[in-house]
Amino acid sequence: MTTQDGAPRAKHPRQAEEEVTHSAAAAVPATAPFISHIAPAHRDVRYDGRTGHAQLPVEVCLRDGTKVAATLNMDPGQVQLLAIQLVRGISLREQA
Repeated sequence: MTTQDGAPRAKHPRQAEEEVTHSAAAAVPATAPFISHIAPAHRDVRYDGRTGHAQLPVEVCLRDGTKVAATLNMDPGQVQLLAIQLVRGISLREQA
């Protein structure tokens, strides 16, 4: 495609993005392990007073039996939501 003066027309940004290959997708092996569940690690939660975020150490358990240490980073709203959900879960367990 050309402009009125005959110069080649620049590609639309969306067209340029579509031509980029995604190496991240190619880096995932075909037999990538799947997550079975995530469990709290037996370590204390950390709190960053500067940002108000909490970091909960967790273990990511894969279907093949391996475990990977990770951290669940939560903003103040997520911490409050988790606290409410845990209190409710404890209450339901006591009622059962």
